[in-house]
Amino acid sequence: MDLAGQTQAAGVTFRAAVADCAYGDHDTFRAELRAAGLPFVLALKPTGAAGPGPEASTPVNAARELAGGGPHDPGGLDPR
Repeated sequence: MDLAGQTQAAGVTFRAAVADCAYGDHDTFRAELRAAGLPFVLALKPTGAAGPGPEASTPVNAARELAGGGPHDPGGLDPR
């Protein structure tokens, strides 16, 4: 979170914070990203369940639901 804040303070824009499954399983980290209003993509361990909204699904199905067609068509991702 500190690095993302420093990056924004320096005026660098980015589409999403990206992290591997070492961070993806941390509820506090995900909550901090949401609270900061940062779009993010986090890897999950294959045994986990993930997805937007109240219904959990497999990581593969969640990714399919959010799939986009490039920078001008972000799919289910918030384009902030």
